[in-house]
Amino acid sequence: MPHFADLVYQFGGAPVGAGMPLGGKSKFFFIDIATNGASDGNDGLSPDHAVLSFYMALAKCVSGRRDTIYVLNYASANETEWPISVNKAGVSIFGARGGGYMPRYTGGQIIQPTSDAAGMTLDANNIRVDGLEFRAGASYSGIMFDTAGVSRHGIYNCVFTSGAYGVWATANSMPSQGPHIKNCTFLANLTSDGILYVSNGAFARFEDNIFDECGGIAINITGAAHAGFVLNNVISMKAATAAKGIVITGSEAQRWIIDGNHANFGATTMTNNPYWDSSGQDNHWLLNYRDIVAVLPAES
Repeated sequence: MPHFADLVYQFGGAPVGAGMPLGGKSKFFFIDIATNGASDGNDGLSPDHAVLSFYMALAKCVSGRRDTIYVLNYASANETEWPISVNKAGVSIFGARGGGYMPRYTGGQIIQPTSDAAGMTLDANNIRVDGLEFRAGASYSGIMFDTAGVSRHGIYNCVFTSGAYGVWATANSMPSQGPHIKNCTFLANLTSDGILYVSNGAFARFEDNIFDECGGIAINITGAAHAGFVLNNVISMKAATAAKGIVITGSEAQRWIIDGNHANFGATTMTNNPYWDSSGQDNHWLLNYRDIVAVLPAES
């Protein structure tokens, strides 16, 4: 089923109800580039009156109103500060996807900091990010959780191209609950982990993602995170190195369910085990594969 942002347009591209409050309450805001008439002086309520920056679109959103930001085209140079702080609860952000799973590579929905910074931080509850590409600074991540106590984020159909990490929940984010990362792609120019989850929250869910030769660990779970799920991820290893697929090292990381994941390097049998659990806790490793062989993690 297409998401709501894909249903906003009729066949001719004309918006249905653009600028109108949705359900009598929520509002839609559009981001575009200047050559299409966008300006931060616009109200942002229709494609013909789009704003230029996330800074301005977010300034127009109201926390808890369930507003939506729809990114038609985007230029990072229009942003006033990095990272982009999504600090309004309940906001959804959608990129204008085409027929494929990848965001457009014409610059249309690429979040790329102009300094060594994260692309975006999620600093309020109940935020959804869908269909964008992230290129982070060398020391940071495309999306970062760095604010204590914010919870229930959804990250879907995004591509993480460069930076240290794709998604990073730092120790500053504790406690946090329930992030859901699904159908995302983490690429080889990430110099460290695809997902680095340093948290003490519960109910994280990482599923159906692709990790294509990330520089570090594909999914790295540490801290005291518990009662989470790692399901049906595909991990293409950068080398046949042990403990670079799914790793749980937090001494209090417990009650994770890890099932249906596949990891391998190349087209041959991989001797080293890509899965590692040194937590000493009651995590549940079910049917996970190293090449075509089902294995339990080392240090379990």
